[in-house]
Amino acid sequence: MINRNFQKKGLAVLTIALFFGMCVATSAGNNEIKNNPSRFIQPLTVDGPIPTVFGNIGQNGWYISSVFVTFLYEPGAVKEIHYRIGDGNWNLYTMQFEVTLEGAYYISWYWIDKNDIQHGGSPIELKIDLTLPTITLEKSWTPSNEITFEAVVSDATSGVERVEFYLDDVFQETLTSPPYEWVHNKVVGENPIIVGTVYDFAGHSQSDDEDTTSHGLPYNIVFLGRFLQRMQSMVMWNQNLIKLVFFLL
Repeated sequence: MINRNFQKKGLAVLTIALFFGMCVATSAGNNEIKNNPSRFIQPLTVDGPIPTVFGNIGQNGWYISSVFVTFLYEPGAVKEIHYRIGDGNWNLYTMQFEVTLEGAYYISWYWIDKNDIQHGGSPIELKIDLTLPTITLEKSWTPSNEITFEAVVSDATSGVERVEFYLDDVFQETLTSPPYEWVHNKVVGENPIIVGTVYDFAGHSQSDDEDTTSHGLPYNIVFLGRFLQRMQSMVMWNQNLIKLVFFLL
């Protein structure tokens, strides 16, 4: 009996000891999670490098400054990155680089992971225009005292979008295709300034101006031209009148 009672008591004590031991172990584990939460967070995984482009954006997707290209990636997962600008040579990416090549093209790139497996990257489209368009106003006179102003414009990168004409800073007309011409009816005694402004698709602009003087010619020559034009009109009108009379007779 004594031995059996002793065995029962020993088993009970062992059970109680195991119970408290498990509680202590669980409590210690909970304290470890609270004190070291980062140990149980899985590291962030990245499929591959992420390219980013920085620069001043103008209009229609064109950059109006040089741009800087950076690849964001997890060093442990990416071994190498190779890139090339347009049709240029391949380069090993080591740090952020600047791109100043004007025009519309792509930056091609690929990367190699830690297991020496090569992966292709999506091409980066770039459109860079750093140059202003050019404009020259040319004027020509007609006998009717009108002046035709023609804007001779060019833009080698993004192209000419439009040309605007102003009369003494007052907007007159917008033209989106050549010929970029605007006609002004000269008023005697007035000499306004005509301004032509060209815009390219990147948002750059450039202006040129011209006055409305008659190239030093006296106004009586201009009036003579207008008089001859009117006389010609009268002669034609009289001829038509004579034809009408004969027709009625």
